Amino acid sequence: MIRLFSIFIVIVSIMSTQALQARVRIDITQGNVDPMPVAAPNFLGATDDAANLGRDITGVFMSDLDRSGLFQVIDQRAYIFTQEDLGVNKRPRFADWRLINAQVLVIGEVEELPDGRIQVSTRVWDVYSDEQLGAVAFIDAGQVDDEITPSFDNLAIGAGAGLRYYTDFGPLRFDVGVPLQGDENSDNNFQIYISIGQAF
Repeated sequence: MIRLFSIFIVIVSIMSTQALQARVRIDITQGNVDPMPVAAPNFLGATDDAANLGRDITGVFMSDLDRSGLFQVIDQRAYIFTQEDLGVNKRPRFADWRLINAQVLVIGEVEELPDGRIQVSTRVWDVYSDEQLGAVAFIDAGQVDDEITPSFDNLAIGAGAGLRYYTDFGPLRFDVGVPLQGDENSDNNFQIYISIGQAF
């Protein structure tokens, strides 16, 4: 799922104004020769345990991006920021991230909830357009049948994730869905959907 999310970051990044001016060139039909630089400081946490978990989550996430071949993970030692500059509810200082050539910035926070669950919040930013990208997850199910009474024997279930790039005329929506059940009639391991505007 993280690798699918990585593809979304690539697609959304090329939709920025600067990307349309040929700053970024991506071919999703084959390996990317020029990986996109991405930065992700360790996810923040209010407690030591949450901060340690945030560091571990960031490490796994960035390792997956690096192994995809689509991204160049920028070494954290090159980052120019203070902890006070970061937070999912704070607008980053984009000039600092441009200095190290980051094109995508991922900021996250880990919170331990009272009932013992862990909540992870993230924001993904297009550094060159100074815009936030939204993220969604979804699951759906359906069936086509020639009977009057529906049966749920051949129910097809799919799930996926998507990114939203917010513009003045509505969000650009990029979704990837994968079949979970009922995929024997499909030749696709996944499908990509691109649309503009709100989903109703």
